[in-house]
Amino acid sequence: SLKQLNVGHNNITSLPCITTSNLPDITELNLIENKINCFSDVVGLAELFPNLATLVLSDNPLNSFGDDQQAVTKFEKLAKLHVNNITIKSWDEVSKLRWFPALHDVRMVHWDLFGDMKEEERRKMLGALLPNSPLINGAPIPDREAAERWYLRRCNKEGNTTATSEEPFYLDLIRYQELHEKWGELPEVADITLECRETMTLTLRVPDKGVEVQREFSIYDTYLSIIAQLEKEIKEVISLNTIQYVKQGNPDNHPYPVIIATPQQMLYQIINHAHAVESGGCDSL
Repeated sequence: SLKQLNVGHNNITSLPCITTSNLPDITELNLIENKINCFSDVVGLAELFPNLATLVLSDNPLNSFGDDQQAVTKFEKLAKLHVNNITIKSWDEVSKLRWFPALHDVRMVHWDLFGDMKEEERRKMLGALLPNSPLINGAPIPDREAAERWYLRRCNKEGNTTATSEEPFYLDLIRYQELHEKWGELPEVADITLECRETMTLTLRVPDKGVEVQREFSIYDTYLSIIAQLEKEIKEVISLNTIQYVKQGNPDNHPYPVIIATPQQMLYQIINHAHAVESGGCDSL
């Protein structure tokens, strides 16, 4: 029996509501690149194809999912909806996708609505607004709970009360209330940039040579490479395990011996100590 029906590229503008008979074997319907403007023009499909699981409406001038929520909920088995490259311009319409009771995967790329939004922000918005859809554009939302908290904080911060695409941020009041009930009042998150330091200025002494050197070293330097750099600078041979580290800001310049069990051990033992000192941590090596 026929399972898939392709009626794309036929200039279809609407499909009549047929209730006298239906086609229960059809599970996938492809209406790509027709002239359907509103989902209300095809709500009769729920009666005609009661077991419809996949509906393709991509490349139609679709600008609304209509206002009849009850009619949309009749698509009880619709799990996949393809609406790529349509003309939706309001986040209100995105929220209406929650009306589909079994929607599992929504394909929705090339929407003007998304404009210049970064991929991460777009996925967070969709993850927060569409809690019942595990897959968006074929991929899961990495951390839906984080997306929900992000959206709740943005709503609190922006304070918008209307839902148009011209607003700087979209507030879905119903969804906001659901998330507020779920997560409560969330504290603001500090905007912190963490940078990895790959170099650090260290003061090293070679007591038996009467030399003290202050210079930048890479965190990837080995103990042997440190010795090689110092030997090149002071033009003398340095014995192993004779280098001392001078703590920055120490008024008496008290040196700490750099005790390395094997010459191959990494300089990060010194650098980690120096970083801890600068951060107010330990003060002895």
